[in-house]
Amino acid sequence: MSGEKMKLYWFSGSTPCWRVQIVLEEKGFYDKVDLRHVDFYKQEQKSAEVTKLNPRGQVPTFVDDGININESHAICDYLETCYGDYGKKLIPSEKEGMSRVLQRMHEAHNNFQHAVIENIIYYCLQIKQENRDQELLETKYEIARKEIQRWEDYLMEVHEDGQTYLVGEDFSMADIYLYPHVAFCVRFGLDISKYPELAKYYNTLAQRHSIQKTWPPTWKSSEDIYRFLVPL
Repeated sequence: MSGEKMKLYWFSGSTPCWRVQIVLEEKGFYDKVDLRHVDFYKQEQKSAEVTKLNPRGQVPTFVDDGININESHAICDYLETCYGDYGKKLIPSEKEGMSRVLQRMHEAHNNFQHAVIENIIYYCLQIKQENRDQELLETKYEIARKEIQRWEDYLMEVHEDGQTYLVGEDFSMADIYLYPHVAFCVRFGLDISKYPELAKYYNTLAQRHSIQKTWPPTWKSSEDIYRFLVPL
């Protein structure tokens, strides 16, 4: 049976890992996968076991019946391509629906991740508060707020049409690419109440079974540790 020989090396709180976990649950494989959590703080991702499969020493690292795939987007593409008829179909087959899902998927990765997570959160995590360039930081905030507002506008159109998900009436890979980023930002200080459409989306999708089941366990036990680190 598909899924029985799958193995996933992952880290709690990693949005790329979470993305893959949501896909696995949507496909009905999650409970069959050999889940191997690696501790970044102990540098377990650099262990011989992981680097044999992923020379970069990164996760997620995924194995399916002897086939080794790294990089979360490649893993998600692989699962949807090879197991499209299992569980939930996450990318439509018809051209218009497919084009819209692919568009939002890659926007979430190339734009939201860069403008908000890499631009603001990673900067603030890496640079102590007293050493931050405040002028540069204000520029970064402006870029991030514009990007968040763009998604707020997208979701306003969705909600005005009476829909719940990012593309059309159905949960798709576009949601799987965006949602972990939004949740990561909320954990690191995004005041989501400033963005009512995004807040509605965040709170509604938080109830989806695949998201609840795969929610990073470390976030459940330390929900407020990083709150207000990156006010947006």
